[in-house]
Amino acid sequence: GNMAYSHFIFLVLRLGVVWLLPSGTLDKSTQDATYSFLLSADSTFALVLYFGPKIYACKWGTHDEESRRTSNPRNSEGEISLENLYKEKYLKAESEKNALTKELEETHNALLMTDDKRIEAEKNLAAMIFQQKQKESMEDRETLGLLARSRSSIV
Repeated sequence: GNMAYSHFIFLVLRLGVVWLLPSGTLDKSTQDATYSFLLSADSTFALVLYFGPKIYACKWGTHDEESRRTSNPRNSEGEISLENLYKEKYLKAESEKNALTKELEETHNALLMTDDKRIEAEKNLAAMIFQQKQKESMEDRETLGLLARSRSSIV
């Protein structure tokens, strides 16, 4: 946010040095030195705006971005408490463990259900084969009975 404003201000100053000053006001070397100084100042100011808040947060532990975190291992004085840090890591690990356990249980139940369905299908297939064999056996008996009667009637 602030970096865009600072870049704009330094851009306006550089344009002022190059175009708005009358050409005879400054000699060429002074104009080049002023332009170079403005570029260096712009870069330095951008670095301070970017890294300044981060360094401040590391050293003193207070910064706007710190308050945006969902869980903060820092205590009320802004110091990182080992207890809070371990508690945060424990809660995160516990949450991941619970998610993995739930996923494992769901997968296990799906496999069991698949095995149950497979076993049920095998039982149904075996029953159908058994019924087919019984039917074929009865048809064979009927055929043998008809053959026997037809032979007895011929003889």
